[in-house]
Amino acid sequence: MTNITPDLFGRQTLPPKSKKRATESLLGASAVVDTCSQVATISTIIKLKPNSIIQYDRCEWETKRLFNPNRNRNLLGQEGNGVFYNGHLSVNTRRHINEFLSTWLDSIQQNVNLKGSKRQVDNDSVYPTFVTLTLPFTQFHSDNTIKKQILSPFIEWLRSDANAIHVNGNHKGQQKGFGVQAYFWRAESQKNGRIHFHLIVDKYIPWDRIRAKWNQCCERLGYITFYSLSQKEKYKNGFFVDEARLENEISSLVEKTKIILNTSKIPENTNPVFKEYLEIAIKFNKKTLNKAILKKVAKNIQLKAYERAHSIDFRDPNSSDIKPISNLDSIAKYVVKYVCKQTEEAKLAKNQKKIYNEELKRWCVYTYKDEKDPETGEVRQIEVSDEFYEPKFESRKIYGRLWGCSDNFKTRKLAENQEIEKDEIGRSFLIEKNTQDGESTLIKKIPIPTFKHYSKTLCIKELICSIDQEKGKSNYYQSPPQNEDLELQKYVNTMIALCGEDRVNEITKKVGESFERNNGKIIPLEFGKMDINKKHKGKQDRISHLDVLKHYSLALYNDYKAYHQHIFNSLYNLKAS
Repeated sequence: MTNITPDLFGRQTLPPKSKKRATESLLGASAVVDTCSQVATISTIIKLKPNSIIQYDRCEWETKRLFNPNRNRNLLGQEGNGVFYNGHLSVNTRRHINEFLSTWLDSIQQNVNLKGSKRQVDNDSVYPTFVTLTLPFTQFHSDNTIKKQILSPFIEWLRSDANAIHVNGNHKGQQKGFGVQAYFWRAESQKNGRIHFHLIVDKYIPWDRIRAKWNQCCERLGYITFYSLSQKEKYKNGFFVDEARLENEISSLVEKTKIILNTSKIPENTNPVFKEYLEIAIKFNKKTLNKAILKKVAKNIQLKAYERAHSIDFRDPNSSDIKPISNLDSIAKYVVKYVCKQTEEAKLAKNQKKIYNEELKRWCVYTYKDEKDPETGEVRQIEVSDEFYEPKFESRKIYGRLWGCSDNFKTRKLAENQEIEKDEIGRSFLIEKNTQDGESTLIKKIPIPTFKHYSKTLCIKELICSIDQEKGKSNYYQSPPQNEDLELQKYVNTMIALCGEDRVNEITKKVGESFERNNGKIIPLEFGKMDINKKHKGKQDRISHLDVLKHYSLALYNDYKAYHQHIFNSLYNLKAS
């Protein structure tokens, strides 16, 4: 029986048998095939992300496709990333940032024992620090001025020589910088309209040093002085409880109380009043503190903060925040959630609907009004206007650059005698050659990091075009799969079986028809469906792809780990291996 292969559009057709030979169609009619040639190679790619598997087809054409003169206009249009997203992260930019941050942070997590490491300043170790930096007073400079005169000097301080020591001043004997090698920053606006920054660096930096330096940088434009003056005016009649902050502080104390009473360990620098109540609760095996006690503690915390701030003339505002990430099950997932969060779009009016217009191939907003039928009394919605949809956002746009990173994250510009070479598992190397008399001699082979999710080719297929001269039309066929990776296919099939095809189809459909037409599939790694038991400190961890691979495919596990180890080693020159 002849194998039937679906074409690109899912139609069942017979592949051509040979050039210039009649072939039999499914309907039994014959057609004279004048030419039959391969026009493209289709590779089925499997991408192993930290918490999922992505499958899709990538098409490589034998000849270059014609340049579309409307390309730039399309990119800047509604379906591209262009003008509507100026000042906000577009979908494609968020996807790009997500990928390289995930790859970088996963390479660190796989090669550094973060949960067993102490948070200490160490020039030779890698320890990710996630910081949020805010302005202490109402912003009265442009976004670009803030980035140039406050953020840039702060980053330069982070990157400066970690071996240089302060000779004088408040930090006498402390190191001047921290030798940060890799960093990423993202700018966004707060609800109050001020710009603020999320920053990820690869060294541990104490919170007090970060706050002191950030405030020092903010004072370059006078923000600390203005904050001090505003606080003096606020407390001109002495201390009072800020009721607006009280509920948030009580909620925070509730969470801290649960953790402390479950572990029976009271952290250092705990508020004295809070510590007193906690010691009593631990002694009598209590699991909670009532709200009246927590309210009293919250008021005391405000009082102590006021007394300290007043003693230094209100010149050390809490303008920075550091997240402890050493105990997280997935650093990348936590960081990406903050850095790549989608800008919230403003809601449409109640009488408006956003509908995709198939004819125009555009999203449109339709406005309706209620109209009452004078005869029946029935109320119907009548369309009164329509317009192309343009997203509007709850937060203001950011002017200038939205994000930035260290040079070691950026694509290298190659010299004439250089090229990038990849090995069988996707590790990248910079090859430098010396060419004389037409012969090339290898000079250097340097490992370099590639910040892409680990991917492998599942199989390749040929896309064949046959031209029916008699009917004057072209037909396209896909050849049977070639060079199949059986170990990878087995792993993907196992994950689909564990997850369930219905679940895979449900998630895949959300991406869109174009993704499905390209053989796209999204297979989530869901802990409850995997036969893996992993616990940490008495609680069940979230699943990681590394654990799943180790359990279901040791060969893929070794490749996946080697790929991320290569990224880590080439980025840090084995200093922290």
